[in-house]
Amino acid sequence: MPVEILTREQEEKYGIFSEDPSTEQLAKYFWFDDEDIKLIFNHRHDYNRLGFALQLGTVRFLGTFLHSLNKIGSVN
Repeated sequence: MPVEILTREQEEKYGIFSEDPSTEQLAKYFWFDDEDIKLIFNHRHDYNRLGFALQLGTVRFLGTFLHSLNKIGSVN
């Protein structure tokens, strides 16, 4: 028997930025240490490094990867 863990509202908000992160949240989740920088710079092109860095910070902040980078612009 399937079990529903999230409410419909939680499901709709899962994996997207529902509001702008605060300065403290940015410092906590999007500050990259030396090991992170090594991982980021293992990627070949600037756009790959940017995308990887964005996903790295996002998975720390939201607890999941973004399914679409288009959702970044949908912050209310």
